[in-house]
Amino acid sequence: MGRLISLLVGYAFGNFLTAEVVSRKASGNSVFNYRDWESGDDE
Repeated sequence: MGRLISLLVGYAFGNFLTAEVVSRKASGNSVFNYRDWESGDDE
């Protein structure tokens, strides 16, 4: 059971890191700075 939980946690964090890299390459913004995206400010 511990292996399954470890696998799922690793998979979840891997998805967040991949999303961060793709977001920074595509738009130059971090995934975690969603407030900047809502305001429409392009810095």
